[in-house]
Amino acid sequence: MARIAKYVEIKLCNTCNRNVHYKKYRQNPIPQLIFAFKNRAKKQKVPFDLTIEDISDLLQKAGNKCPVLGLKMSTSELGSGDSNYSPSFDRIYPKKGYTKSNIVIVSNRANRIKSDATVDEIRKVADFYEKLLKNK
Repeated sequence: MARIAKYVEIKLCNTCNRNVHYKKYRQNPIPQLIFAFKNRAKKQKVPFDLTIEDISDLLQKAGNKCPVLGLKMSTSELGSGDSNYSPSFDRIYPKKGYTKSNIVIVSNRANRIKSDATVDEIRKVADFYEKLLKNK
């Protein structure tokens, strides 16, 4: 007699769904990063040509120290926007998009400080606060 497989749809609560997704993401965040970068590039109408290998190479070359702030970065926190110590993919020139030659890995803290500011704007902010603190 032929065996008939029955598929049962299991519905999980929102919290359980998030936990399942989070666990899967933590095991291998790179495909999710590719997906997110590709979507952002499409929305921002900028180039995208990163591969899983590109991201792995960039992470390996970056090591575990932020080149900007000197913070120890933890790859176990990859993709976690909540941590200052997670590696973050920064577009050097935002309009040039998500390409291997336009990405540098810095700590999430450094990337948040930079946000979308230019080097000149960052310098002006630093100069302003240096002067302000000297006069206090």
